[in-house]
Parts: sequence; structure tokens; C-alpha cells
Amino acid sequence: MDIAQLKADLIREQGKRLTVYKDRLGYLTVGVGHLVVPSDKLNEGQHISELRCDDFLEEDLSIAIAGAEKAVPAFHILPDSVQHLLVCLCFTLGYTYMCKFKKFIASVNIQDFRTAAKEIYSFGFRHYSSVLLKQ
Repeated sequence: MDIAQLKADLIREQGKRLTVYKDRLGYLTVGVGHLVVPSDKLNEGQHISELRCDDFLEEDLSIAIAGAEKAVPAFHILPDSVQHLLVCLCFTLGYTYMCKFKKFIASVNIQDFRTAAKEIYSFGFRHYSSVLLKQ
């Protein structure tokens, strides 16, 4: 899995903002989709440096990779493009919410990418379904 490409894709998909803002659900967010937690000691409107943004992305990406590996036991034998998709999905949704897509995860685990594509499409992640259909 190409980590540099993964970061570039996440920045393209999530955007990158160096000022703390409330996302569409009202949660404080900064950087590349980083959910602000109390230990970050940040308030709405505060500015962060590029370095801190990069640190948040590194940490959040590590969490997403670990979450994807945990959610999908077959992770390491899957094609790189599917691993990439799973990490992006876990980054966006978080491990707990991603695990609610039980039929999708089961299909990916047995490499039934057609069923997995239908499942992820039905949840509104249309751009991910095309990746699965290319397998």
C-alpha cells in the first residue's frame, strides 16, 4: 500500500483546513478530517501549523490502518487498491461505524468484490464501488 498516495487521496477527499471549524455534524475538526479531542486543547477558530496538521494525519492514518486490519481479517492478502479503499473508509467513518457494514466486510473477506461493491454503493459510497468492481 502506497502511504504517500493514501495521504494525497485523503487530502483530496477530506480537504485540508488549518483553522479549527465545526463539521456538518457540529464536531470540531481541523487538518485532514481530524476530530478534535479535549487533549488537543483546541477551540473553534484556532489555527494550527502545517507540522501539527501532518502529525494529526500521521496519527489518524495509523489508527485507520489498524482499524481496517482489525475489521477485515483478510486485509493483508487483499489487493493494494482494496486495502487503500478500506483504510480510506475507516479513516472517514471510524472503526466502530465501519464495522456496522457487516455484509460488506464479510464479502471483502472472501474476496467477493461484486457483492462488496453493491453493499458499499447502497451506503452511498459510489466511488468506492468502482474500485471493487475492477478486481
